[in-house]
Amino acid sequence: MLSWQRAKADLAHVLEYQRDLAELWRLENAASDRALEGYYGPIFPSERQAVIQRAASRDSQYPVIRDRVARATRRMQRIAYENGIATMLKSIPPPAVGGVIIPVELFGAVLHDNSHGGIDRQMIVDALNQTRGAASERVETEFRRMLNPLQWVKDALGFVLRIPFMLVEATGFDISKVEDHFLGKIFKFIELSLLLWIAIRLGLGKQELRSLLEKLIAK
Repeated sequence: MLSWQRAKADLAHVLEYQRDLAELWRLENAASDRALEGYYGPIFPSERQAVIQRAASRDSQYPVIRDRVARATRRMQRIAYENGIATMLKSIPPPAVGGVIIPVELFGAVLHDNSHGGIDRQMIVDALNQTRGAASERVETEFRRMLNPLQWVKDALGFVLRIPFMLVEATGFDISKVEDHFLGKIFKFIELSLLLWIAIRLGLGKQELRSLLEKLIAK
């Protein structure tokens, strides 16, 4: 239930960010021409972005939208990462110019583009659409999981298995070392056997037990 609710909240966040981003760019596009008046010749992408943003700030709505986008960025980065969407890239300078390779995060570049040649907005749009699609798919997946009684049993048993190690972790020990220790593996085996016995007593069939055992081992 909690996983499904979180997935729905993430999708709602992505959709809200998409609306705010579209409005942010609309205001920046409207201010672009007048902002660049008097600029001749090449201009660094970061400087161009800053000039346009200062011009757009004359519209009272711009700071409001920009604030919403800024506060939503960190969560967007987290949602993209958790859903396997790549938003990090490397900005490589032209060989004739030289310079260092700059790591750039696409959603972060909306507000501060420090790349060499400027980030194409279409790359940001593509990453946003991929994140939206993945978030939507995750809502459907979590909903199906929520309707599966075996999943509830598996999650409950998996949580029980983790309780002793969570207590050890709370004392400040390195939990990975405890779990990899021989005694830790023995304890896991005993606890797993006990939980399987409980599952059998509950009347789970052979196929359900096999599926449950595979999931618990994988966990």
